[in-house]
Amino acid sequence: MVCVAAGFNLSAIGSPIHLINPIPMRKSKATEALRVATDVAAIRAALHKRGYTIRKQPKQAAWAISVTPNECYLLTYQPAPISAWVLHPQSNEPNRQTLLTLIQNTLAKQPKTTISKVS
Repeated sequence: MVCVAAGFNLSAIGSPIHLINPIPMRKSKATEALRVATDVAAIRAALHKRGYTIRKQPKQAAWAISVTPNECYLLTYQPAPISAWVLHPQSNEPNRQTLLTLIQNTLAKQPKTTISKVS
């Protein structure tokens, strides 16, 4: 995966760090898919409200988030047994930390059955 706006390859960046309570592993695929769809809708709405541009990546549980014309991040969903949201690339950039906090707060506001991990 190459983020065109930033010009870097995101396919080999970082491993997940789990920051929010884990989800029970005995969920069905349909339940997990519904939870992911609900999470995505909430994340997209929160990011759009704050002026971020979000694009779904074809055939992947991944969304490119443009912070500036030259800076973008990739939000991916890692299915069971990980069941976590991961923001790539892993760095300590202020824009990434702001974006990560926004996503975490959005997921924390979801009903208890849909809370997800984000890293």
